Amino acid sequence: MNRNLTTAAPARRTKRAPLGKQLLALLLALMIALSCAVSASANEEEPQPAAESVVVQARQKAAFPKAVYQTIRKELNAELKTRNFAPIVNTFLREILYYKCKFYSQWSTVYPDLPDLESYLRENFLGALANARTIHGYDENSRTGRLLQAQDNAAGITDADFNVRFYYTDPEDLTPAEHLVDLEVLDHELKHCKDKKVTFRLKPFENNSDLSDIMIEGGATFHEQFVYPVTASQDYAELIANKRQTRQLAYGKSTGAGYFLYLYLYNNLVYLAGYRTVENVSLGEPIAAVRTAMAKKYGKNTADQVWAGLKKLKRLFETRRPTTDPYQYAIKLQNLIFKCINKDIKRLDDTDPAAVSRYLEAYRFYKMRILPQLYDENFDVKTDEVFDTAPYDRRLIKKIVACGVLPQLSSNEALNEMALLCLLFTSVENYGTTKRPCYVAPTVAGTKMKVTTKDVSARIQMVYADGFGNTVRLTFHFNADGWDVPDGVYI
Repeated sequence: MNRNLTTAAPARRTKRAPLGKQLLALLLALMIALSCAVSASANEEEPQPAAESVVVQARQKAAFPKAVYQTIRKELNAELKTRNFAPIVNTFLREILYYKCKFYSQWSTVYPDLPDLESYLRENFLGALANARTIHGYDENSRTGRLLQAQDNAAGITDADFNVRFYYTDPEDLTPAEHLVDLEVLDHELKHCKDKKVTFRLKPFENNSDLSDIMIEGGATFHEQFVYPVTASQDYAELIANKRQTRQLAYGKSTGAGYFLYLYLYNNLVYLAGYRTVENVSLGEPIAAVRTAMAKKYGKNTADQVWAGLKKLKRLFETRRPTTDPYQYAIKLQNLIFKCINKDIKRLDDTDPAAVSRYLEAYRFYKMRILPQLYDENFDVKTDEVFDTAPYDRRLIKKIVACGVLPQLSSNEALNEMALLCLLFTSVENYGTTKRPCYVAPTVAGTKMKVTTKDVSARIQMVYADGFGNTVRLTFHFNADGWDVPDGVYI
């Protein structure tokens, strides 16, 4: 939102006065000028209002969890000695462990009910690996790799006996970030092995293939994310366009691995029912527990609507019949979920700063990565046209201020609120350059903030590590009415 913070008044014309009156006017003008000069001299001696500055240090440091990593790596190496995997497979598995450890603190911030790192790795990495019968990796540029991948028509595949094969590009030919995508592919297939009790069975999903796809493929896409840092970038998306093809909802992801719409549906189940409740389904627990958990939080009627809505959107997205309009339905479903989000914010206990802080991260991440983005025919972002999150932002800000999750960022109440609105602002756009992309901060906990206020305007600078060795600084300039589009740079 660009705003002009200064205005200029137009010049005013007057009639010429008679000569006698001109002389009198001249004497009066000299007296006024002398008075103004004395006044100006006095004003120069008066101190100008100093800029007010508030600094909030990042609460979460990017410390690598060495103890957990070394413990799990030792167990991994012992497991690999009993297997006959190719060296490239062993290397990829060790890399998956390393990057999961490196980025897990970010993911457990935006998904606040994730288990601790060691518990997570034992269940979703070592446990998954134990269920894999064989793992084969193929260079997609090799003759065998090209033939098999054409046959599988996928980046990775797991058969009914839990034999895994995946395809990769030589890491020497990729950037480090691109290589992480190949690790995501292998991790995705490992999750199918972890879900061994239900992966190839429809019965646990009430004999419903829609629920099976959401839980199995959406769940695997959910877990593979943890190999990659949390980021606001959305370089890949599955699209649902309106009938005139002038607007399209984008269900996006930072990388091209996985199933994006299924991820959206699974993410909403995790948000509405809780990670553990949803995750237990992959271990064989009744899927009805997910709907029951939603009913306890939002009422049976709302839970039933969401449950049916997630399945219906999945069907509409895949069938694409001319008589259906998945675009309008997708908007209705998201607005239904927003009612649940609104209820969550309203019942936040503003005497519990820890709870408000956890929710702040989850809510901000929801807007940044789960909420579908709206693009026009030129792929310009128009999300605010269909999803107005401003009322939820302001309601959450009242909770933040009431419980003191953050210190007061400005003594000016209106500027303090606007600084918090900047903090809650999310977008998938790049505010840097093509070669130096800068996105909104992935978490509040991992961001250092400096708010500088002078008179009726201010700026907020957010500094964070982007996960790829770069430090990003994003700057908003704002007043009580709005802010300028942020500027991002590497520092």
